[in-house]
Amino acid sequence: RAHIRGARYAHLDEDLSRPPRADEGRHPLPDPDRFAATLGGWGIGPDDTAVAYDEGSGAVAARLWWLLGWVGHERRAVLDGGFAAWQGAALPVEQKQPACGACLRKLAHSTSSAAMNPICAPLGRAGGSNDIDPPGPRRQLRLRASCELSGG
Repeated sequence: RAHIRGARYAHLDEDLSRPPRADEGRHPLPDPDRFAATLGGWGIGPDDTAVAYDEGSGAVAARLWWLLGWVGHERRAVLDGGFAAWQGAALPVEQKQPACGACLRKLAHSTSSAAMNPICAPLGRAGGSNDIDPPGPRRQLRLRASCELSGG
């Protein structure tokens, strides 16, 4: 399956949620320590920028973005237009799974009200803009870490 170079696949049921109890909806929040450990296993450390994307509406990518903030990972973004915009700009993709050495640093999770509310934890980047631009032709986004998500 094609993906952006270096991307990791995050499964909605296995990575971005936990099995529900009888009184819960389909995708309850994952255990924060387990989720932080999953990020570390993907090679995402506290100083890395994680860019989420999916092949659909962006809902799963937005969930990952929110979960990253929930566990205290501030350097996060959602790729505007998702994988379709990346491919539409004729940017490179690969088929093979990336080699990933596990990150030795563990993220400290936080369930503060600021982290729980994505409006209170806006994405910032150099230049002061809070927008993530779709990739332009012949321009690659420089990513230190990214996650590929199913369109779920």
